[in-house]
Amino acid sequence: MTFFSEKYQNFMRYPFERRLGNLAVNFNRIAEYATQTDKALYFIQETKYLTDWCAIDSALETQLELQAAQRKLSKWSNHWEEISQTPEKTIQAQTEARAISQRLLEIAGLT
Repeated sequence: MTFFSEKYQNFMRYPFERRLGNLAVNFNRIAEYATQTDKALYFIQETKYLTDWCAIDSALETQLELQAAQRKLSKWSNHWEEISQTPEKTIQAQTEARAISQRLLEIAGLT
């Protein structure tokens, strides 16, 4: 069993609201490790998976929110080296990651 398939099985055991909460935590981790490229890229990759897995059980409105988050993750994944080396872009990515996290918590009813 691969790491992510095991992670998938564990993740999907939680109620939907908790999964969204865990996803929100990962977006905060991206913000926290924004200047540490290897860690940030790991959490970006992991968060892509979690986002897909949350979308499985989501209402259409939530799927649209998750799709926007997924686009942001893809952008970050492709440009993180540049983002992490430019203070203004780092701050912008941190702000965006925290905003997505907050929105996910709101959707989950955890705020």
